[in-house]
Amino acid sequence: MRFACDDLEVAIILSEGRPLKHEIICFHCQQAAEKSLKGYLLKQDITPPRTHDLERLVQLCIPFEHEFEDILDEADSLTDYGVTVRYPAELEIDDSDVRIAISVAQKITDLVQKHLS
Repeated sequence: MRFACDDLEVAIILSEGRPLKHEIICFHCQQAAEKSLKGYLLKQDITPPRTHDLERLVQLCIPFEHEFEDILDEADSLTDYGVTVRYPAELEIDDSDVRIAISVAQKITDLVQKHLS
């Protein structure tokens, strides 16, 4: 969780600068969510798959805590930021996408932390 929180913190810090580095911020949001979910699975004695697919990771969490169903669609919205943003012109990302990505990553990390406590 420490690494997940670090990714989220980096995204927030970068979002306060100008010009906004949309792709980098969204990548760190995806990473925060991915690391959080994988950490939760490890705590449940489940070896997480080697994937960046956040919807798949959330689906693996749901049998342990049904509250994860509430973040399924939002988590999926971050998935493309894990790989696609590394390749120029693959995604069009703007300031609104950055705000949403940070909000979703925060929601996911908060939910995981709640259930790890």
